[in-house]
Amino acid sequence: MPQKYTNIKSLEHIIMQMREEGRTRKEIADVLGIKKVQIKNWIMVLRLPIEVIH
Repeated sequence: MPQKYTNIKSLEHIIMQMREEGRTRKEIADVLGIKKVQIKNWIMVLRLPIEVIH
């Protein structure tokens, strides 16, 4: 069961590493015990500043 609250910023390094390994959002969420939507939202927020610059 996913945690109710997780400071996702503290997991940033782990999430990035898992994404680089090619893991899916669901796989990452399952390993970290959080909801898939949290991973999705975090990835979208991370990409926003990069896209705005270009």
